[in-house]
Amino acid sequence: LSVRLGFTATGAGTFDEPRYDVKLAVDDLFAGDEGIGQLSGRLNLRGDLLTLDLEVASARLVVSGSGRIALTDEMDAELTVRFRETSLDPYVRFFEPRLSPYTTAIVGGTMRVVGELANPEQLVVDTKIEQLDLKLFDYRVQNDGPIELTLDQNILEIGRFRLAGEGTQLQLDGRLGLQDRTLDVQATGDANLGILQAFFRSLRSRGTADLKAQLTGTFSQPVLSGSATISDGRLRHFSLPHSLESIN
Repeated sequence: LSVRLGFTATGAGTFDEPRYDVKLAVDDLFAGDEGIGQLSGRLNLRGDLLTLDLEVASARLVVSGSGRIALTDEMDAELTVRFRETSLDPYVRFFEPRLSPYTTAIVGGTMRVVGELANPEQLVVDTKIEQLDLKLFDYRVQNDGPIELTLDQNILEIGRFRLAGEGTQLQLDGRLGLQDRTLDVQATGDANLGILQAFFRSLRSRGTADLKAQLTGTFSQPVLSGSATISDGRLRHFSLPHSLESIN
């Protein structure tokens, strides 16, 4: 992260019971080469309780957050983050540069965090995504109703996750163990093969698959099982500069 920070701070009280108020503003917040935008916020300290309000806005995202954090060893917190018309793909590439440059993702929703920030296994994170707009090269898929995810005791539960698009009616269920890095995710429904273009930048695909699949194992050694019936399937691979491979 890189930033130029401007702030004003005032304080009063005793060392045992301090009272501080801080207003801050950031004109250009960057993550690597990707601009995040303008950030403004307010921090208030009353004894060992910190309350905060933050807002970030740019052409790519609109995010606001508020809550409180106890400045104790456990750092008990209650935080709410709201986001809308937020482009995720530039920031995902910050951590995963192999993501296809033709993949875009715009989301909107709410995240609520409750628990001990110093002990991630004691955190409960409830996320509700009301808007998900994915574009995979020339194929678009959106959420069918709200997407609900819950992180509790380092286990991410997929409560409701449905995607819809041309030739796609897909439902995901299951859980991911973040501490032991295990997988148990099921996918059922119809999926347009255009979804593959999100993961393979040199692939162009079409057709539909009626599938029942299960992903188990670990993050480093996943095991995929299930069945799929493909209709009108076509895959084209563009990795070779002067040739075109196709499979019908």
